[in-house]
Amino acid sequence: MKYFSIVLIAVYAIFNFSCSDLLGIKEVAITIDSESDLTLYTHSKIKFAIYGYDTSIADQAASLLNESVMDLDEIPHKFIILCDESWNSKITPVALKKYNYYIAIKTDINNDSIVNAYDYGQDYIKTPPYFTSSLANLTQTIFIKQNSTNASNQTF
Repeated sequence: MKYFSIVLIAVYAIFNFSCSDLLGIKEVAITIDSESDLTLYTHSKIKFAIYGYDTSIADQAASLLNESVMDLDEIPHKFIILCDESWNSKITPVALKKYNYYIAIKTDINNDSIVNAYDYGQDYIKTPPYFTSSLANLTQTIFIKQNSTNASNQTF
């Protein structure tokens, strides 16, 4: 019976991995970190926006593929985002279907639905923008820091 349970678990794991891969769903791990001590409040939020674009078209804006809002309760913190290759249908315009992707983040630390100088943004010195040709390769560590004092108000 013990061996049957182990075999059953192994079959389930293989089936689960294979089905998600066949369906075009990719698991992406994003770790949020900081080199300085940052204060988090109850219900601090982080928004991940995944963008895509066709690399064969010059000077085009990227298309928003998906947004996910999650609680940010500690730093460092690892988030798992499920990415679906069917999102490619949201990319416009399309020419050769050679896509690149990137992730942008926003935080709302004090939960006031406004991104401003009191919130944290991506540290572009420590984590430069990262572009990849595969949703599965979006896995990365993004460092954040305090927004500048002259940060303009944006809605979260």
